[in-house]
Amino acid sequence: MNKALLILVDGCRPDILAAAPASYINSLSQQGAWTYNARTVTPSITLPVHFSIFTSMTPGNHGVETNSSGAPVSDAAVGFFQWAKFHGRSTAMYYNWEFLRQLSPPGYLDTAIYLNTAMDPDGDMRISRAARHDMIENRPDFAFVYFGVLDEAGHAHGFESDAYIAAMQKADQAVEYLVEGLISAGIRDQYTILFQSDHGGIGHDHSTPVQEVMTIPWFIVGNGIQKTEIRKTGVSVIDTAPTLARCMGLPRHHLWQGKMIQEAFIPGTDP
Repeated sequence: MNKALLILVDGCRPDILAAAPASYINSLSQQGAWTYNARTVTPSITLPVHFSIFTSMTPGNHGVETNSSGAPVSDAAVGFFQWAKFHGRSTAMYYNWEFLRQLSPPGYLDTAIYLNTAMDPDGDMRISRAARHDMIENRPDFAFVYFGVLDEAGHAHGFESDAYIAAMQKADQAVEYLVEGLISAGIRDQYTILFQSDHGGIGHDHSTPVQEVMTIPWFIVGNGIQKTEIRKTGVSVIDTAPTLARCMGLPRHHLWQGKMIQEAFIPGTDP
């Protein structure tokens, strides 16, 4: 049974990622199908974008357009946690921004670990440790790991600042610790890894729909995935759920608006 791991670094600008000493993330991208020119949605703020990632809908369709604790989610929106659980798969989420608990209605997560560490410079590594330990012990079929420190650094110091680049390095170390842990445990090959961000940033914000905000990194690594730059297909955050479904051998939900990124897969490869 194929498993999937979604890793998201909040507020990660692909141009700075490519130039920064984030060697592990950049090298990991080259092991699969990658683009540093994927696009987010408007409004380009964290909670609406995450609902777009998980429901494969634009904010105007899933209904979440602000960062709020009572997100008005459309009844038509079916998130990936729900879809995976409906098909009998185990699910897990590890995160350090509390509003993300709304991504899964009650009853669809087997494991949820929240640490209030997004304002802690070492907060992403604490999430990585928790995720690594739990994934090795319980081996969920679908796991979502969210790192939020980089976005907080961008807001506080600027999305081109030295502090932002330092936080990028720490996010890189957190990703390395997680993935290398799966390798050491002998379970890395069970997982297709999809890495992405939710938005970029400019100045101290990411609410303006400019290139530095709207462009994100997106790559996928695992069995059956080509080693190639994704050039022909425009990638959007709403394409994540259909692509993850393909990796896990799940059908596509009929209300999802995104597409499966076929260009990422080796032709003729079954999920």
